[in-house]
Amino acid sequence: LNMPLRRVLKTGYMTTGNVDQKDGAVISYLHKLQEHRRVCVEDGRYEEAKATAERLASLRTQQVERLRQGLVANQARELEDVHKVFSEESTKLAKLWRGRVKEYERSFARSVEEFRALHQEQQQVLIDQMHTKVQNPRPSKTYLHQRQFEGRLAKAQEYTRAAKVRLAAHLRRQEDEQEAQLLHEADCTVRLAKLTAKQQVEMEALLQRGARGRDELEIKRLSEFEKKTLRFKNVIMELQSLHKLEMVQLENFLDGQVQAGKAVPLRDGEAYRRRRDALSNTVV
Repeated sequence: LNMPLRRVLKTGYMTTGNVDQKDGAVISYLHKLQEHRRVCVEDGRYEEAKATAERLASLRTQQVERLRQGLVANQARELEDVHKVFSEESTKLAKLWRGRVKEYERSFARSVEEFRALHQEQQQVLIDQMHTKVQNPRPSKTYLHQRQFEGRLAKAQEYTRAAKVRLAAHLRRQEDEQEAQLLHEADCTVRLAKLTAKQQVEMEALLQRGARGRDELEIKRLSEFEKKTLRFKNVIMELQSLHKLEMVQLENFLDGQVQAGKAVPLRDGEAYRRRRDALSNTVV
């Protein structure tokens, strides 16, 4: 991206102040006609001088129009080429940004999926714990009291009563285990609910960060396009300014006619060339 305009901004004779060979040949011929007219006047050949003057005027008119049309055509092509470069570079930049946005979306989607997988793994740990049987839950006071009473009855050889108390203690132990399991599952349920709420907050925060990142990316994209468009507008303004200067120089050249096959120099030709060079090195 951002290729210099050197490849489309050509250096013409208006940049150097020199005419090309075709112009030089025509101007040399005009110069000869001018000299021939002067000789005819000195020799008194006025009819021939008149014909030469008319021929000279006709050729000058043709030369003026040809040079003017040629410069206008070159300037039009130059502007068209600059517009083409801007269009090509804008297309490349748009493609580049589409790739950036696509890559961002892919990366963000991976982050969301990884986050969801982590959340599921965390939830599964609690679910597995919930379904795990509580081992050796703490016995209740009632169960401990019944076992102590059973022992005293056995020592007193009241075996029938001791057997009944033992059965009751066994049933109490089962109830204790069931209560412990229910409490364990309830605790896991609460912890799972808290974890789910925490994960939801985390996911919302991640999605918000993704949205902010997307907005920042769009702001950068718009900023880059705005800068490119501004550079292009500045290039067009500078090029049009140089074109006006070139046209003024051409008019001065045509008004002054021929001087050894060279154009009348610009008053500040070096500044003009520096502006041309700077414009050629500009990127859009």
